[in-house]
Amino acid sequence: MPASQGPSSTDLPTRNVAAASGVVFGLAWLKDGSLVFVKDPNVVGSGTVAPYQTLRFDPKNGSVQRVAVQPDVRCLQSQFQTPSALPDGRIALSEDCELSPTKATPDTHRIVDVDSIDGHQQVLVDNLPFLPQESSWNAAGDRAVTSDFELSLCPALVWLGPNGVEQHAIIARDSNRDWRLDESKPGTRGSDCQGFARAQFPRWSPDGKIIAVVASPPSPKDGMARINDPWDLYTVAARTLVPSPKVTGLLHPAGLAWSPDSQKLAFSARLAGLDGTWVYDLRDGNPRRVSRLILQWLVWSPDGHNLAGLVDKGASPGAPINNQLTIIDLSGILGS
Repeated sequence: MPASQGPSSTDLPTRNVAAASGVVFGLAWLKDGSLVFVKDPNVVGSGTVAPYQTLRFDPKNGSVQRVAVQPDVRCLQSQFQTPSALPDGRIALSEDCELSPTKATPDTHRIVDVDSIDGHQQVLVDNLPFLPQESSWNAAGDRAVTSDFELSLCPALVWLGPNGVEQHAIIARDSNRDWRLDESKPGTRGSDCQGFARAQFPRWSPDGKIIAVVASPPSPKDGMARINDPWDLYTVAARTLVPSPKVTGLLHPAGLAWSPDSQKLAFSARLAGLDGTWVYDLRDGNPRRVSRLILQWLVWSPDGHNLAGLVDKGASPGAPINNQLTIIDLSGILGS
């Protein structure tokens, strides 16, 4: 973030949704106004391994409905997760398919789209060598950006097309070196992260012109020592793939989302010593804190009036997941 600019702060009203709480993760805000999330129905310590549930919440009437999904017939066990909203209003879900209980045959992964109303489902990308995070698609719905879900300490941006992983290098430059934000061979990185750059939360703007991503350059540190390294928010021109840093010094980023008009970015992180959820306007270059809450799986409503995410209500680090859907009302800053 340029030295001449400083973050501002305004705590906007929030709404907690009890109907979407507990072991819930992943979030998508569909064009019809509903929110889709995933819930793990298994009780910790029970030994049960039931499939995750894909649920659809209607903010207008508070109802929660099950979204029907069809597992790959090859799978012994299949888990659908990391929902994202497709440009045409459907849901994209990553499917983790277990082919062997002993892992003698490695799991396979794919991305499917599901109509939340009629349940129609089709495969978008099949036979992936890694489990994707939520995928962000261009307006045509034929190319996506994602990142590697399994290597959370050291994720990288991954390009996807109808035939699988694609190669499109995104090269960031600083005063000392050049480094890539994308990974050409996802699923092959070591877990220690030493010497690797990191990139996550790639988000394609609704107008298709820009991809936003948070990234961190290569480091000699490895493993958990990377946790406290800072990240920067970049925008990448979709045509030239040239990245431009917009906000620097983010700690522990937890979410990133575009406004429907492609003019603002919301992100959750610690910035300038302050935890919270922020809105960055590309036109004036100033981040504004709209809540002190860190919202994971951050999404922007289709009408532009709200942000939503999951707030960790866990009693202590390492405790079972206890997330709650929280919605921030942006009406206090609209037009400002």
